[in-house]
Amino acid sequence: MRAAIYARYSSDAQRDESIEIQVEQCAALIEREGWETGEVYADYAKTGTNDNRPAFRRCIADGSAGLFDVLVIYKTDRFARNVEVSRRYKRELRAAGVRIVSVREGEMPDTPDGMLGEGVAELFAEYYSRNLSVLVKGGIRKSAELGLAAGVRIYGYRTGEDGRFAEEAREAEVVRSVFAAYLGGESTTRIAERLERDGVPTVRGGRWRPQGISKMLRNDAYAGVYRYAGVEIPGGMPAIIGRREFDMVQEEMDARRDHRSAARRSTEDYSLTGRLFCALDGRPMGGYSGTGKAGRKYCYYRDNGGCGLSVPKEAIEGAVVSELVSLLREDGSVDRMVEEVMRSTAAKPDRTRELEAELAEVRKQAENVVSAIARCGDLPALTDALPPLQARMDDIEMELARARFDRTEMVDPAKVRAMVREIVERIDRDPSRAADAVAAFVDKIYTDGESIMVVFDLGDGAKEFDLGTVQGIIKGELPDEQGVRLIRKWCAVRDSNPRRTDS
Repeated sequence: MRAAIYARYSSDAQRDESIEIQVEQCAALIEREGWETGEVYADYAKTGTNDNRPAFRRCIADGSAGLFDVLVIYKTDRFARNVEVSRRYKRELRAAGVRIVSVREGEMPDTPDGMLGEGVAELFAEYYSRNLSVLVKGGIRKSAELGLAAGVRIYGYRTGEDGRFAEEAREAEVVRSVFAAYLGGESTTRIAERLERDGVPTVRGGRWRPQGISKMLRNDAYAGVYRYAGVEIPGGMPAIIGRREFDMVQEEMDARRDHRSAARRSTEDYSLTGRLFCALDGRPMGGYSGTGKAGRKYCYYRDNGGCGLSVPKEAIEGAVVSELVSLLREDGSVDRMVEEVMRSTAAKPDRTRELEAELAEVRKQAENVVSAIARCGDLPALTDALPPLQARMDDIEMELARARFDRTEMVDPAKVRAMVREIVERIDRDPSRAADAVAAFVDKIYTDGESIMVVFDLGDGAKEFDLGTVQGIIKGELPDEQGVRLIRKWCAVRDSNPRRTDS
């Protein structure tokens, strides 16, 4: 059994050491199971809310190609925090026969009702824990309020005699050269290559990478802003870069990012991808865009390998979301959902006490290190020990918050009903929020150009239909099934405009 590892940390509250901890824990699980350790895929400073992660994409491609049998992750949110991204790629891996195992949560379910329970829980947790912030208490929190370096290592700075950040002259010059080069038009790739060629050392002796250069350019510590453990102090550390220059770099980075985004089509813009099928031949319909003869851009879904049926993107997405919202307002649908959420939650072990004990132990270790730094100064053995402990505390705090959420919110039918209402209200206020709800509750969609058949999954597992049954239901020759909705009076285009240029 070949087992690969995927690890990720985001740029907001974690460090490189978080990757090392995840890989260590995943490797230990692989060893216990007696599996063969394969490749490690790691994304540094990458958010889990989308799939724009190089190592993640390579991991999915390799898994789909059969290069490994099991994918081991530390926690499910390392795989993805966005419900749409999570479910889409879990389906793709499972279709290739890949098992997905989490160190913290165990093996991910691959049954229809199991995936539904997982998706609903992810959706609710995403809505209700989105703004959760982890504030480290005790000695670490106090150190942050005093603006102390507390063993944190930032390129360009050292720990001064007073325990606060001080400029490290040689590295600070490198930082200034990086900012100047970027404003001068160089890319992050070119800057990283030049630093490598010149033999400039990084903080930990590794290679300079474009991602590391981007992280440096986005770090407002260089403009004098101190951030640590939830504390922010403008002017709390020496500014290596002037505020005006720093802001100019941010504007340039945003402009280059927007240009890259405009130059490529993002599959995430098409929320029905992987769920929408042509009812005439059963083929999947993918997202495309084109330009009409008047220069207007059109976005649509098309059966590209079959009959050529096309449907306007915004219209069909709006129709499906409208039907989903209508379903979520019905008492019967909500009853089924509440029952599934309660069942899924009851099946999970209560790990709150275990996590509380683990957090207390790690926090005690970190506070001891902070005290030692205050007594002995900036010793490498101490400064290197603190970041991994901080990363572990971040992970445990988030996991503990999720466990408490499950035990207090997800076992109360009234609260689950309130969450469903909140989901509907959020979609009403901001239609862009609908993509996650579609990912959690819509299994498949079929259209023949005149009608849409939507197959929902609200807790009892979505039913599978062969093409003949789908066509019979759409034509009214067969009765509707539970969890299936038909949308009539639909407008579509069978053949693409010959003057349109697809992109």
